[in-house]
Amino acid sequence: MAKDDPGESVQEQALAAMLIDAIAARESRSQVTTLRDLHGLIDTSQPRALRLAYALEARGRITIAHDLHDVLASRLSVGDDARR
Repeated sequence: MAKDDPGESVQEQALAAMLIDAIAARESRSQVTTLRDLHGLIDTSQPRALRLAYALEARGRITIAHDLHDVLASRLSVGDDARR
């Protein structure tokens, strides 16, 4: 969710920033964040949180370690470029 993406709303940019901050904060406390956790972290619907996570992964802002047995158990981490 790049800030220079003209098709992206300010609200989506804010949610993306909140999601990255929440994942980074959990990582700093050695907590795992899964796809199942997302909607509760940023107080939005699960489908919206999942779309946001996949968009952030496509942009290299987060990494998703996909769990082949339980998709929602896939683990997320903040990408190096998002830490800067």
